[in-house]
Amino acid sequence: MPNRTCFGTLAALASDALLSLPAAALAQQPSLTPYAFPFETNAVTRMYFSCTAPLVPADLASDTRAVSASDTPDSTAATRLAARSAFYNAELRTTTPGCRCMA
Repeated sequence: MPNRTCFGTLAALASDALLSLPAAALAQQPSLTPYAFPFETNAVTRMYFSCTAPLVPADLASDTRAVSASDTPDSTAATRLAARSAFYNAELRTTTPGCRCMA
């Protein structure tokens, strides 16, 4: 029966090593940079932002109105919203353009 303390320590070391490998590999590749998906909204997203504008603080409301005002979201307001929370960032960006259904 393995020593639990020793096994736990070895497992933790192996886990740390495995997690640091991808980061080290990426650090050696200066040409690999994070990709920023474009801001893109649809009718449902624009409706969500326009309907929640009266329910949020004024500074947030002005940005939600700006991104819902037209088919192309205001990039300055969208950047502020995306930086404000992961939820808004996900709502304002698309990662699967090939999977959209057009009805």
